Amino acid sequence: SSDLSSGINAEWKDGDEQEIRTIYQRAVEACGQDYRSDKIWEAYVEWEKQTDKYRVLKLYKQFLGCVIQRHQYHFDKFREWIFFTPVKDMVTMEDIKELLTRHKVEAERRRIETERKIKEEEERARKAAEEAARLAEEQRKKEKSTDCDSALIPLL
Repeated sequence: SSDLSSGINAEWKDGDEQEIRTIYQRAVEACGQDYRSDKIWEAYVEWEKQTDKYRVLKLYKQFLGCVIQRHQYHFDKFREWIFFTPVKDMVTMEDIKELLTRHKVEAERRRIETERKIKEEEERARKAAEEAARLAEEQRKKEKSTDCDSALIPLL
């Protein structure tokens, strides 16, 4: 993997970053799902660590989502990178703002959903209480009617 990475880096030392990135992207699009594609992924990750550290987390996410050989080894390298890399070097302020915005939207959606469920439950409870009161009233009327009938029987 380092051979591939250093080969690309040496060949394109003065090359355009975007051109090199495009070549890596085309390579992983073409063969990144192949079981033995871990070398190209590893080279791409290592190159991005030196070039654009903010792309590395997204790249690892994409890379580790593939079924590749030595998956555990690469996952361990990812965990090591996460452990030793400050958060500020993993995500941009724009990423953080986007996450916060998504979180706020999701929290608001959940709040509204919870309020809706509470109102539905309160409405069901109210209806159940009304039904119970209606049935109790019917039962009282029946008992009163039966009491009146019982009182009349001895008179007959």
